[in-house]
Amino acid sequence: MAATVWVVAAPACADDAPPASDTGTSASTSTSTSASTSTSTDTDTDTDTDTDTDTDTTTTTTTTTTTSTSTDTSTSTSTSTSTFTSTSTGTDTDTDTDTSTGVDPGTSACVDFDLGSTIGTFAESTSPLADDYDPSCAPGWRDAAHRFVAPVDGFYAFDTVGSDFDTAIAAYDGNNCDAPEVACNDDVTLGDPSSRISTFLTATQALLVVVDGYNVGQEGDYSLDIDAVIGPCATQDLGSTLPVTAMASTVGQPDRLTSTCAPNPASDVTFRWQAPEQGAFLIDTVGSSFDTVLYLREGACGFAELDCNDDDAGTPQSEVVVVLEAGDEITIVVDGFSDADVGSVVVNIQ
Repeated sequence: MAATVWVVAAPACADDAPPASDTGTSASTSTSTSASTSTSTDTDTDTDTDTDTDTDTTTTTTTTTTTSTSTDTSTSTSTSTSTFTSTSTGTDTDTDTDTSTGVDPGTSACVDFDLGSTIGTFAESTSPLADDYDPSCAPGWRDAAHRFVAPVDGFYAFDTVGSDFDTAIAAYDGNNCDAPEVACNDDVTLGDPSSRISTFLTATQALLVVVDGYNVGQEGDYSLDIDAVIGPCATQDLGSTLPVTAMASTVGQPDRLTSTCAPNPASDVTFRWQAPEQGAFLIDTVGSSFDTVLYLREGACGFAELDCNDDDAGTPQSEVVVVLEAGDEITIVVDGFSDADVGSVVVNIQ
């Protein structure tokens, strides 16, 4: 803080005074003037974005004037003026912006529910939970993650039929919360807000099944139903010969697996085949009696999809070309484009 200095003129000494006038007249006049002005301004502003601005301004002006006049036939005048002006301005600004939307983020967890190896229906709510996963088939919202362990080898299907909101369902490797997505479905069929995925699991294999809201605001009570088709991955073993033509039928068959290029649930059949040599192989469903979807899985119904095709060149049949090394094993899946697409199947490999 600046100091205030007062300066006052000292009276003239007697020795310095002029000689007295013969008239014997003496007059002395002293005038002192002091002015002080202090101005203080304080402004405090608090906005909804938590911004605080404090401005302090202080101005102090001090003026002191002293006039001494002594007259003894002669006049002596002494004037002393001291002026001090102090201005202090302080601005303190504290800004804190709160961007909260006012929506409870919910409880975050890698696994919300551990189902063990239970096959059946599980009911819960996504409303108190967080948005932890980003499904590839939907924007997503609050979700519930379930860990499931297959009790035996077989095809396992998971659906949300009976849920109170528009769901999406996705699956991940159950032993790693950061694992890549292995399956995803939004609507079972056009206009049906429930979701369904299916995959092959070996005994003790774990899967993380996530029930998600399709978009913002889609949350609430849901039902997760788990069904199983017990049995081996392939319905037919085609060996390792070339060329190959195999026949089967999807009539009365379950929906074992789900593809990426036509994820609608439908009856399907599976074939195991092993490449006899290194090369590029053409696989098609020409000769089948319905609108087919053809896709290949790595190994024995593995998670990795090697290729997928719905309609080849506008026809209802399907065709893929895959490059394999000698001894590579693949699973060939012939599916229907929709649940109404069933019939006789022809698979050709060359």
